[in-house]
Amino acid sequence: MVTNFEEYTAPLTADEHRLAEYIMAGFERRTIKNPILSRDIMAGVNARIAEWGVKTKLTEARLRKIVNHIRVNSLQPLIATTRGYYLSDDHDEIRRQIQSLRDRRDAIEAAARGLEEFLKPKPPAPPPGPPPPPPTLFDQPQTIATT
Repeated sequence: MVTNFEEYTAPLTADEHRLAEYIMAGFERRTIKNPILSRDIMAGVNARIAEWGVKTKLTEARLRKIVNHIRVNSLQPLIATTRGYYLSDDHDEIRRQIQSLRDRRDAIEAAARGLEEFLKPKPPAPPPGPPPPPPTLFDQPQTIATT
């Protein structure tokens, strides 16, 4: 589970394992030419949960958890793009998906490093002292007139 997101990243429930089977069957018909968006997956699944004997509606977060389960367990070569989800046996597409996942991992790591800066001790402020003297004529840049 992911800290601060335990509700969304908890292990799949028995119902979600059942939904994963239906979702994977749906992916079998999806290729780069006809990907499916997450909102369409959720609408299709949620329209059938009573028929399938499932008690809980599918949410975006739990769909991502199911997608992660499919990938982690090498159940399907599932690709995700802005156009939607689909299956591919093209090695170049799979490599691009792997790189996309690693790029997201790196972006999350960079964000974590940025937040760590707020945990570092701050140097003490310099003690108050007398104000600096006002500038004098000799502190101003000199220009020499030439003719």
